[in-house]
Amino acid sequence: MNAVSKCFPFSVSLLCLWHANKAVVTHCRPAFIPHKSKKNQSNQDLEGCKKFEDHWHSIIQSSSEDEFNQRVQKFEDAYLPQYHQEVGYIKDQWLGKYKEKIVNNWVNQHRHFGNVVTS
Repeated sequence: MNAVSKCFPFSVSLLCLWHANKAVVTHCRPAFIPHKSKKNQSNQDLEGCKKFEDHWHSIIQSSSEDEFNQRVQKFEDAYLPQYHQEVGYIKDQWLGKYKEKIVNNWVNQHRHFGNVVTS
């Protein structure tokens, strides 16, 4: 990212959502799925993890800043204080630093392979 900003100072760099999603899952999933053998994983553990990931995806898919703020608030209401570290990770490491590079509201203001900006 540093090289892109130095070599192409007027370009807009976006982040790969696949990698962001992978990092969030890797960091947050252990809070929902205790260290058990796969036979003993409950459907409730898996469902809780899926709902958390769905909240994350809904935030990323926000098409306006108001929608983004509402979804972040809904996410916090659902997962704080029990999942303080996981919510903090998402807010600090992804949304605080990179929301303009991964959230649809900001990403879709620029041409990229996923959309075409119309004027």
